[in-house]
Amino acid sequence: MIGSLLNTVDQGTHAFEAARTAVDIVCAGDSLTGWNNFGPADTWPYRTYPDFLQELCVPLGLRIANGGIAGEISDNGPQQVRDYLALFPSARYFVFGMGTNDLGTWPDTEVTSNRIIDNLEQMVQAVWNGDRSPLLFNIPQVNESVFPPAVAKELRAQREIHNARLKAFCEQQGIPLADIFSRLLDEHFADELHPNAEGAKIIAKAVYMELTTVYRSEQGPALRTPAPAAIKEAKQYPNGWVYEIEGGYGPDDGVPPQAIKGAWKVNEAGVIVGEFIPNPNFKSGHKKPAKD
Repeated sequence: MIGSLLNTVDQGTHAFEAARTAVDIVCAGDSLTGWNNFGPADTWPYRTYPDFLQELCVPLGLRIANGGIAGEISDNGPQQVRDYLALFPSARYFVFGMGTNDLGTWPDTEVTSNRIIDNLEQMVQAVWNGDRSPLLFNIPQVNESVFPPAVAKELRAQREIHNARLKAFCEQQGIPLADIFSRLLDEHFADELHPNAEGAKIIAKAVYMELTTVYRSEQGPALRTPAPAAIKEAKQYPNGWVYEIEGGYGPDDGVPPQAIKGAWKVNEAGVIVGEFIPNPNFKSGHKKPAKD
């Protein structure tokens, strides 16, 4: 498999220990990110955005770890990030969003917002101290359809106040911030607070947009022209990707990340669009293992 998500609930297993040093992106936070304190991922009540972010990151050759903890408040965020910095020593990007549970616990919006941002600042600083890159996302709106209008209005105002303060903080500090508040509508929720699969996909896309901006600025331009074979192959994969692979792998073989040079995005018409996206994990000279 080119890229598969790692969940911290699986710590201690052979598969987790073998893969944790290959993780590039760590997603931390509360149940908007994951339910790792609830048991195996296939028992979680909802799929979360790291599932879909991993799919988007396959062409980049980036592997994701989901460290979300349901019910987590921002006071626990700094320690969570420090734990994950040690657990995933090769991870270059840390994505986190916290504060939904804080706003639901402490009614004074201004005081609670300051508390959340102070904790996020500690999390960001820990990431910077580890020579990694942080990326934040804001607090989403609730599913207003399940609340009385007056309550829904109050909850929206509470989030608008906090998110405006969070945006100002991120702009001042130069921290990428994905806006999910403006993107999620009532139909994107599975209950009053948690996104459904479509909502999780929207969060993943918002995070991916910010992540690729950071990633490409670090990688630098990598302009190249698709080969005729790639242009032909793109016709078979509308809204997909065409990969450039080294090592003699066939179409039905499992391809390791280090054998992928990179990829092109294919639009709905089967046409390659945009620039070639290089894979930072590509190892030149990689060859398909010989069969016994």
